[in-house]
Amino acid sequence: MIQLHIVAAGQPMLTFDLERPVELGRQQADEPAPFALVDRGDVQRLIIAAREDVSIGRRQLRIEPAAPGHVLLTNLNQTIAIAIQLGAVLAPGESRLQALPVVLGIAALTVRILDDADESAPQYESLSQPTLLPGSLLRPGSPELPSLVASLRQHDTTAMLSRLERLIGVLQLAASSPQFAHEVAVTACELVDLDHAAVVLRDGHQWIVEAQASRGLLAVASDWHPSRTLLERVARERRTFWRGLEEFSSGGVASLRDVVGAVAAPILDAAGQIRGAIYGDRRSNGRRQGPPLGKVDAQLVEILACGVAGGLTRLEHERASIARRIQFERFVTPEVSRQLDEDPAALEVRDATVTLLFCDIAGFSGISERLSTQQTFAWINDVMETLSACVLEHGGTLVDYVGDELIAMWGAPYSQEHHAAAACKAALAMLQSLGSLSERWLSLLGGPVTVGIGINSGVVGVGNTGSQFKLKYGPLGSHVNIASRVQGATRHLRTNVLLTGATAAAVGDAFPIRRVCAVRVKNIAQPLDLFELQTDPLELVRPINAQYAQALQCWEAQDLNGTIRQLSQFIALHPEDGPALVLLSRAVEAWTRSDSNYDPVWQLPSK
Repeated sequence: MIQLHIVAAGQPMLTFDLERPVELGRQQADEPAPFALVDRGDVQRLIIAAREDVSIGRRQLRIEPAAPGHVLLTNLNQTIAIAIQLGAVLAPGESRLQALPVVLGIAALTVRILDDADESAPQYESLSQPTLLPGSLLRPGSPELPSLVASLRQHDTTAMLSRLERLIGVLQLAASSPQFAHEVAVTACELVDLDHAAVVLRDGHQWIVEAQASRGLLAVASDWHPSRTLLERVARERRTFWRGLEEFSSGGVASLRDVVGAVAAPILDAAGQIRGAIYGDRRSNGRRQGPPLGKVDAQLVEILACGVAGGLTRLEHERASIARRIQFERFVTPEVSRQLDEDPAALEVRDATVTLLFCDIAGFSGISERLSTQQTFAWINDVMETLSACVLEHGGTLVDYVGDELIAMWGAPYSQEHHAAAACKAALAMLQSLGSLSERWLSLLGGPVTVGIGINSGVVGVGNTGSQFKLKYGPLGSHVNIASRVQGATRHLRTNVLLTGATAAAVGDAFPIRRVCAVRVKNIAQPLDLFELQTDPLELVRPINAQYAQALQCWEAQDLNGTIRQLSQFIALHPEDGPALVLLSRAVEAWTRSDSNYDPVWQLPSK
């Protein structure tokens, strides 16, 4: 395999295997910054200079594999020559078959092209197995573990136990600690007797030193850099590599000239992608003689890298968990938020039997016209926070806020046995909270805060109705529309809370409710029986409801005289009863028209 090494200002910038033709040149308008490799189909583009660097052409050099041990070089530029080792030049427009290895000079860059068979190319050893992913267990029968145990037995027991204690200590350190990366680098030095060690992170085609350390009192040189060739090999194959049997090949990089051994182990994410590496080297300057870097050293560094990978993965999961909880807790109770964090599958799309509540602030438009923008926002925020607290206190899920309307749901994302009753309790709590709200805003509003609430139960689809950019967990289906229409009916029937027949049947005698009429609403074909949820105790409203039921029975039997007589007596005792006043008005209108064949089902005039 032919390898291409790019060096800028003595610093290795990129190493990759040359498997097909590659074109080197400076950045064009649609291309990333140096040193990026762009796939152009039959040829690859290697960006080796920024757009403003005119010392290198946009299309400067083409390199393609040729006969064994050779490459075909073509200078694509018509004005800039390319220097070749030993004083030769590749003239503008010239092509040449070149034996390997070869070193080229393009402006301030050095391009080294090596054959794997070339003895001057670094020869690395690697562990036989790819590095394990975070959270993975060592494969049964893996040759690495017995090999490591056998190697450790050959070392001084006390010294090795001390090293392992140091390893365990750093692995127990929280990955969120500011000192985590530095402690890892220090541990790498002590674990395998390295002169320098570093935690390096992969960012695109760049390697960034996150933290570094040196052995004992040895100072880290200002121009110290890890071997990019070794790191690129680790990144490509996602396994641990080392070299320590002979003088390390510096490739002309000053910071690597005294290196006598180096090791690097990959730090992987849960998907197996490279996120960084632990790198370390030994130097010849002033070092005592000892055994070269070997397999046991590489295994220990790999264990450390796996621990780092696991720590970083746990940290990401913890941060994601916290973010999810913060997001969920704005819409559900903390208990449900915890369950969703443990079981994200609960948010998947499915059918669910739920109870839906729509709550609208009465007279919002008129109020907002009287208040300033700041006052309107402060008022609506206070109202919504108060109403939302009632939902959450009774186990509901906040679905959405639409202007001055609140939408809530019970029965999803987790099933609830008595979801209809819970929704009714929340509605009553909302009505009770209006007193304190009205007191706080009376001086500005000049009157009480009132709401209209519609509640309906049924089967809907639930899931993320938003997008990948914004989670919006909620319901879809006809029962959602029905709940919205029932809320709108509260204005026409002059009452605060209306239930559909499905919700009324679900709660039974648990709440004081009365059937007020049957209506048709927009876009819903079937008539709806509407029930009023009352705030007074059942014992007080039972006789009142019985009297109203007699009037409603007359109305639906098309007995106008009986309806008017019953309601006249009723309203004399209960002059503020909204549904009774509305029904009497309809009966009088039908009687005035002499319409004995009227439709007792009311077609509501609007939503």
